[in-house]
Amino acid sequence: MCMQRTSAGFGYADVENEVACRPSTVMRVASLSKPLTAFAVAKLWEDGKLDLDKSIKDYVPEFPEKTYDGKQVRENGCHRREACCAILDSND
Repeated sequence: MCMQRTSAGFGYADVENEVACRPSTVMRVASLSKPLTAFAVAKLWEDGKLDLDKSIKDYVPEFPEKTYDGKQVRENGCHRREACCAILDSND
């Protein structure tokens, strides 16, 4: 079986000037990665494959040392550690 690779661009790279997207057009993902990451973390936690209170280095040993306090998965999933962790802790 022979598989053919195709690519195309859809929509506009620049709506105002009606510049069409091409396969090589780079698009910004903006804040889309945050909810996708949160969903993946929640699913892994739900399946028992991720402990929110373990160090990130337990899962990714090459993760660089940071100078800020808090390296647990639970804490790094939050923009504002205190608010997010209070919500997560209330569900324990």
